Parts: sequence; structure tokens; C-alpha cells
Amino acid sequence: MLRTILLFGFILMFSLSNFVSAHPGRTDSNGGHNCSAQSKAKGLCTGYHYHGGGSSSSAGSSSNDTDSYEDTTPLAPVEKSTFIENEKEPASYCTHVTDEFQRSTEYTDYYKRIWNCTLYSDGGVKYEQSKIKIVLNDNPIYFEQLPVTVDGSTMVPFRKIAEALGATVTWNGELQTITVVRSNKKINLTLNDKKVTVNNSEIIADVAPLTINGLTFVPLRLLSESLGAEVTYISETNTAKITAPVIAKVI
Repeated sequence: MLRTILLFGFILMFSLSNFVSAHPGRTDSNGGHNCSAQSKAKGLCTGYHYHGGGSSSSAGSSSNDTDSYEDTTPLAPVEKSTFIENEKEPASYCTHVTDEFQRSTEYTDYYKRIWNCTLYSDGGVKYEQSKIKIVLNDNPIYFEQLPVTVDGSTMVPFRKIAEALGATVTWNGELQTITVVRSNKKINLTLNDKKVTVNNSEIIADVAPLTINGLTFVPLRLLSESLGAEVTYISETNTAKITAPVIAKVI
């Protein structure tokens, strides 16, 4: 029995000796210290180490710090493209007004191009170009400038129509008047004036004669019918058909 007690005491003392030898000295403020030569020899440690899970705590802290790190480096700006709706000009006489912003996506900004296609005569009268075809006794008439529309009235270069009907045309630049004579018909017109005299009888035209790029335009129907011709409009072909009993020449 005594032998057993002595053996147990010896084993207990040996274990406590190993524990004390493995971890001699005090820990520093970080909870660790350098490994002693004796502990290194026994393979218990290799250098500076922590007690109480300090190493694990430090590693955990490092991992948490990494996970919560936020990169504040500014991102490079995205280079956007631009799409312009209605970019092509509707006609050669249209002018670009502005590009209206419509919407934006991550990569594209969308705009709508606004055009001004309003046309004005030399005197400031608003008009539109017309695609109407003019025929005289089934012979097409070709103009140096296309017919135009003013307030719904078709206007044509007056000299071309008048001379095609065999009329004589006289221009008075000082008074800005036009005199057209054909057979027993005499017409007096004044630029920018709706009053028209036909054989000394005054009538009021829907649209006054005007100039566009220096060329005088008059209402097609007024001029033709005042000279004794008939005008018929054929909507299917967008054609104004002039019928006259006598024609001197077709130009």
C-alpha cells in the first residue's frame, strides 16, 4: 500500500515538473512569451507563442478584419455610347435645332434629333414643297423650281405656265407688277397683294403672288383659269391637268 502511494506521488511530481518546464516565465501584454530551450528540446514549442488561445483569437481577429474590409478605390467611369433617333435630316432644306435627351441606360444615352423643316418665301410667307405633277394638254411641264403649297393653294412659277399657254409676260420691277396677256385676256398681278385684275375686273386671290429665291410664284388655278384654261386635279396620281383650247408651245 505504501509503495502504491509513493508511486502515485512520484508520477504526479513528474507531470507537474514537465508542465512547469514547458511553459516557464510570465506572459507579456499580448498573452504570449518566447519558447524556452527546454521546451524546444522536448518539441513543445518552437518560438514565441500564445497562451489561452491567443493565437487562435489573433487569427480570428485577422480573418474578421479581412472580411469587413471595404475597397474605397474609385471605379473607372463607364464609357457610354450615344444613340440619336431621327438623326438623318428629312430634307436638304431642314436645319438642326437640338437633340432632346430621352433616356439613359448603363452603357447608352438616347437622344431625339429635332429638325426645323419650315420654308419661307423671300417675303417671309410660310410654304411647303409640293410633289404635284403639272400637265398641259397631256404634256408634262417641268419647272426649274418645284411647285409649292401655301395655305392649301398650289403655287407655280408663273412665267413657265403663262408662256406654255402662249401668253406674253411683262414684269415691272419698279411697281412689282406682272402683266400677262393671252388673246383677249389681260391679267395684272402685284407681288404680295391678293388683288388681281382680269380685264379690268378685280378679284381677290386666296394667296398673293410671292417670290422664292427670286422666282415669282402665282396660284396655279387662278392664273390658268384667268387665261381661259380649265384645271382638273387627279388625286390618284397627284396631278393637276390643265386643258387649254390653244397652246403656243410646251416648255
